[in-house]
Amino acid sequence: MLFSDVYEVENFWDKEWFNPVLEKDVKLFLDPYLVENSDIPEFENAREKINNFFNHIIKRIAYYRSIKDSNIDILLKQMLIFPEVDYLRLGYGEGLRHGSGTGMSFAKNLYFAICDLIDNLEVNAENFSHIEILTFFSKGIGADRISDITANILKEELIRYTQRICNENGIEMNEKFPVNHYKFDYNEDRWRDTHLNLPKNTKNNEAIILVPKEFLRRSPLLNSDEFKKYLLQQDSEYLRSSLNIRFSREINRDKLLEVVKNNPNRLYKFIDSFYGEGKIKKDYYNYIEDKNKVYYERFLPSKIKDELNPIQIKSEYNYEDLFDFVKQLIEEFRHFIEKEEGYKLLRNPSTGIPFKEDYVQLIFYSTIKLICEEHNIEVSPESKAGNGRIDFTFSQGVKSRTHLEIKLASHKKLFEGFQEQLPTYMEGKKIKRGILLVLFFKDDEQRKMKELNELKLDDKYLELIIFKEIIDARVRPTPSNL
Repeated sequence: MLFSDVYEVENFWDKEWFNPVLEKDVKLFLDPYLVENSDIPEFENAREKINNFFNHIIKRIAYYRSIKDSNIDILLKQMLIFPEVDYLRLGYGEGLRHGSGTGMSFAKNLYFAICDLIDNLEVNAENFSHIEILTFFSKGIGADRISDITANILKEELIRYTQRICNENGIEMNEKFPVNHYKFDYNEDRWRDTHLNLPKNTKNNEAIILVPKEFLRRSPLLNSDEFKKYLLQQDSEYLRSSLNIRFSREINRDKLLEVVKNNPNRLYKFIDSFYGEGKIKKDYYNYIEDKNKVYYERFLPSKIKDELNPIQIKSEYNYEDLFDFVKQLIEEFRHFIEKEEGYKLLRNPSTGIPFKEDYVQLIFYSTIKLICEEHNIEVSPESKAGNGRIDFTFSQGVKSRTHLEIKLASHKKLFEGFQEQLPTYMEGKKIKRGILLVLFFKDDEQRKMKELNELKLDDKYLELIIFKEIIDARVRPTPSNL
């Protein structure tokens, strides 16, 4: 379920904020570069605040090292632990449980990573300006960790932003929630907690913190891959002659550290290439378009499942039972899509354009998987990247198996898939029964569906039984237009 569903916010795709999924985390992350270059008023001092925090950390590390104090637990526990901000619903967490966050082991990794920068790259409290460079040279510090660090340091700003958005949209904030790591206390070198009014996540009774959608990416803009490309463009002769490097894939973390250690200005010039007039990038992830399939798949399957009529559960499924189960499942999909406006969920909400075939397949698979778990039926996807196929095999034991292939009518090799690819695959897997499910979205695809229905299998596949099922996913006229 979406935040906008609970609080009845219409046209969420037009809003400046990311619309979180209440039950699951979405695999997107805060990019500090996008945050610090934002015009949103709550974040006008974001870069300064992040830099001030790490400049303080570097000074404290320098102090502990100068007095040769091997007991750094105070620094680690009180300053360098950044718990995942679950209220954001971003990251790798599944379901309503909390994500991994950044605990004591990560705090130690972060401490040694900063020490490496100090020792090898001449980093100090004056010139450390971008936490993303930690990902260049240190294992275990990726987009999720950088996002957690950013969210903790800027939690006060994120909450002020959330409260403003809620006030502007009439969203209730009647309950106080605990907020850990709300603000860092520089006088005592520790994080302070508090309780604040925030909107409620009705799925887990915790709070929600909203994030501007322009802050989100799948990986930081300032990343090691971009740095490697930059080095190959600017210092190709040095890389070839000194390190025998010709391609970016040959630059591992150790070699990258060697390159920068030899001349730290290479790193600083790369960072400078992202700043200045005409250089600022606003390349955030368009989650409404969702090209990488990280957003809609997180909530559409459960939403569709809740709309389908339940299928009677059996303790055991024989060969016939399993085939009938899959056919009944398809019939429920058909009824939902054709009779109950389910076709709307197979389209991008902002444009009305149908999702691409691989996304429709993914949504169907995820929905089917939820239903099959209740029936103790295993459903296994097998992706065939070469020809665009994603197949599903339903099984309960070795003998009871049924194969399902989902296609859109727009697929160029639809007929060939039915007559050759599907039966060949089933023979290879020794599966006797299968179903080809085809969805069509346009009026001019009806004729193609009639031609498909008339196709027959070659006699060499006489032992196979393959049903063709067609679902009309066209837009229906509203009652007022009838």
